[in-house]
Amino acid sequence: CSWRSHYQCLLKGVPPDEVKAAILAGRSIALCFPKYRVISSAIAGGILPIALGLAKAGERVHCWVGDMTWEMGIAHECMKYAHHFGLPIRFILEDNGHSVGTPTHIAWGKGYHFRSKYPHAGSGEWIKF
Repeated sequence: CSWRSHYQCLLKGVPPDEVKAAILAGRSIALCFPKYRVISSAIAGGILPIALGLAKAGERVHCWVGDMTWEMGIAHECMKYAHHFGLPIRFILEDNGHSVGTPTHIAWGKGYHFRSKYPHAGSGEWIKF
């Protein structure tokens, strides 16, 4: 998963107390839980070659990428490589209409969009544990 790893870890089944402990331990930016088969990278496009390597090793992979990472050359190269070698990987695009501070419709033009009930970054308020 990408830098939105908090909710992706929860969706994958990592217990909330383990996610909370990792956040409080300072690993919030790149949560990894191999026990639950979750690996993340906060580097834009960084998870793509990791996911590709796992698929090349025979793992079934679902790789989540943000809408602007989708437009990076590394995304296209990884998808092309995966397709050419028939790797067991699925690339999933998360298009929430924003890339940090740039609305994606400005960069992409027309396309599909969704409205999330959650803020683009953060929770909309500071949370203290």
